[in-house]
Amino acid sequence: MKPKVNIIFLLLALAMGSLFFSCKKAVPEKEDKVVETPTEEEVKTKFALYDAMAYPGKPDLMAEGLLPVYLMYETALTKTDPSDANRVVLDMDKINIQAELAAEFPHVMVSTDIEDWFGASSIDEQEMYDRFNTMFDVFRAKNTIVKIGNYAIATSALCVYRYYNKDKWDDATIIENWKEYNVKRWKTVGVSDVIMPVAYIAEPDIESWIRDLDITVKEIRKHNADKKIVVYIWPQYYDKPDSPYKREVISPEIWGQLLEAVYERCDGAIIWSGKTDGEENTLHWNDARIQAIWNETKNFITAHQADLSQPKAEPERIIMDNPNKAFKIFSSINYPGTPNLISYGLHPIRLVKEADISAGISGGIQVPDLGKVEALAQEMKRSPHIPVCITGGTWIGDRSRDPAAMISRYETVKNTFRSKNTESELGFAFVAPTSLSGLRVTNGNFYVNTAGWMQSAVIPTRPLREYADYLVPASYIVDDEIALWKKEFYLTIKEAKRNNPNKPVYAYFYTDYFNQAVNFVDYYKPIKESTWEIMLEAAFKMCDGVVMSSIGNTAWSENHGFWLATKRFVEKYKGNIVFPEVVEIPTDPEEWHVPGNVIQNGSFEEAVEPVALTESVYEVVYPALLNCQGFFDATSRTTSPTAPATPIDQYVWFERGTTQSQCRIYVDNAKAHSGTNSIVLHNIGGSTSNATANNWFYHNLAQRISLDDTKKYKLTFYAQRDFQYRGIDNTANSLQVGIISSTGAAPQTNSTYSVEVPLVQNEDWSEFSIVLDLPAIIASNPGKSFETSAVFIALQTGWDAANGKTLQSIVHLDDISLVAVE
Repeated sequence: MKPKVNIIFLLLALAMGSLFFSCKKAVPEKEDKVVETPTEEEVKTKFALYDAMAYPGKPDLMAEGLLPVYLMYETALTKTDPSDANRVVLDMDKINIQAELAAEFPHVMVSTDIEDWFGASSIDEQEMYDRFNTMFDVFRAKNTIVKIGNYAIATSALCVYRYYNKDKWDDATIIENWKEYNVKRWKTVGVSDVIMPVAYIAEPDIESWIRDLDITVKEIRKHNADKKIVVYIWPQYYDKPDSPYKREVISPEIWGQLLEAVYERCDGAIIWSGKTDGEENTLHWNDARIQAIWNETKNFITAHQADLSQPKAEPERIIMDNPNKAFKIFSSINYPGTPNLISYGLHPIRLVKEADISAGISGGIQVPDLGKVEALAQEMKRSPHIPVCITGGTWIGDRSRDPAAMISRYETVKNTFRSKNTESELGFAFVAPTSLSGLRVTNGNFYVNTAGWMQSAVIPTRPLREYADYLVPASYIVDDEIALWKKEFYLTIKEAKRNNPNKPVYAYFYTDYFNQAVNFVDYYKPIKESTWEIMLEAAFKMCDGVVMSSIGNTAWSENHGFWLATKRFVEKYKGNIVFPEVVEIPTDPEEWHVPGNVIQNGSFEEAVEPVALTESVYEVVYPALLNCQGFFDATSRTTSPTAPATPIDQYVWFERGTTQSQCRIYVDNAKAHSGTNSIVLHNIGGSTSNATANNWFYHNLAQRISLDDTKKYKLTFYAQRDFQYRGIDNTANSLQVGIISSTGAAPQTNSTYSVEVPLVQNEDWSEFSIVLDLPAIIASNPGKSFETSAVFIALQTGWDAANGKTLQSIVHLDDISLVAVE
């Protein structure tokens, strides 16, 4: 093993230093403190290379030999100085929380990053020392073996300082002024375990940078001969606003020289990064420039493998809390073709979007509509065994700027729901707490994310848990970095259990990877079997259950990895699993059943097929019904939505109408008259074609049936319309309901009999009925028969005559029945 500081070089550097000291300075000289040169044995040590890179999509690099560093920025440790709004002081509450978090990983080096005091004339070196000493003592009290330092204690980046001032002063003056700039920091070195100077590079002059690194190390060793020097480096040029190199990625050649220079002179390096280049474009981990940097880093690791510190093995943190516990699995899986999963041991849960019980957006927040909350509560009284979970994320949007308003919002929603429903359990996703794993989609470093997650997302939302009957901490996974996810999961669930008065904790799992295509090839695809198995096992050890929710658009398959693992898990722990009660219902589940109903799946609780997943409206993915030009076409169209031509059989729902992209009919699991699903007729508006204006027959929900020509039938359905949808007026005021005979019907034939049904002018579910007197209809249409026919409910779209375009119109339908009557 070679020494990290070459003794001959050090002596030469000390001799050369006298040249610098004799130069004229623009600020008064300060006498340099002289320390003894360390012996060769004293400077022998393993080189430590730390990972603080934030490039989105970056994997866990511990397996590659990089060490973790727990990095906390200023906002996670300080608060505004009451006497000076432009300065900060220690926030001991924050510091205690962060120290406790960091202590979860006792062997991970800690780096705080408080820079505000460096340039504050009101804070002298003793005051700064005292503040850092106070803060570091808290970390040491929580973890007696912690190694801690602060960014730029002791020195700022000389290379950057030179670049800013090269046109103002000569070389010697730059160096002496830089020394003076750092004078106040030296005392704090005494309370630091590790010296963390900054050595960012500002321009592609590696020789000048190496010289500045030599000067930096020499200056540090004048003040402290013993403590390790771990420098901050960045694989991009410094972001001086007017620099032609601003945040440009360094070439692999220069990066390799930089690493070697640090290796020769220091005890370690923290590779830090932001997330963007100089043009504010996101730099993802798989960017060719970043990969070139990483390849050069791997070459460095390979070359010095024997002389590098290696990550320590981590203990297993996820421990079984109670092997005899009862465990529940809830499912809101909505892939096309998903079967009823109750018989497999999965309980239904009603996920309700904030937008669907809100009156519009104000300040980026969906404003709760208490009338809709009451309606939801009333509706769920029909199924009190199904818990309600409100999802979204905007309701916590003002957690920093107006926490009182946020808390009041949740309290009001809870009280309003309870005023109409005292039986159904109510929960809120993403507040107990929000996702830690999800942060890696946009910032690829767990140890950098954790402090900010705790400070900005977790602490402000803790009071909201009071208003939930159960907690659903966001615990989804973004990729197959399972060891990293387990750390994130552990902290997330531990937080959910903090001061928890015996409320059940159900881990909130997406069954698909939550990520972006640029980061992860399997984004929004079902999770692999081995990964899901580990996730379920972790949840079983720490939680009371899981909530499984799909977010991707893959069709259901019995061979999805997550489903194979789920069935095996249920079998393994069947003694712990709480199985739902299975209620045998002749046709439609969820207690809605009409004897003699000719219509199939009138409550839409069974899988609605065939459908195609499509971004129906506002980038929200729904199962959209396939489209036919005529009521009796053998196969569907291939557009609106895009799907293969598919046979359309009797007793299945389909859309008959236009191929205008504004028109969609889709299944919605966020609103229903009974159960959890309804069907939506929606024209988002904006079309200038009269085909979707006044002609209702271009937008039909239909089902082919077979009827007795000698009978009368009663067609009954429930409809609901909001006055606004996503803050836009809803102009739907009527429906057209009727029947069509196949006798002599062409694709252009719109009906044999129909009536207009005006909608009730409120936002409640309302019941509507019409009588189809087939003998009378046949008498008016000689030769027609309804042995092969179709019933339909069509949307009358609003029309802006002045501007010649359609207006947004949307209606929910549910519980459709057709029965013979006397």
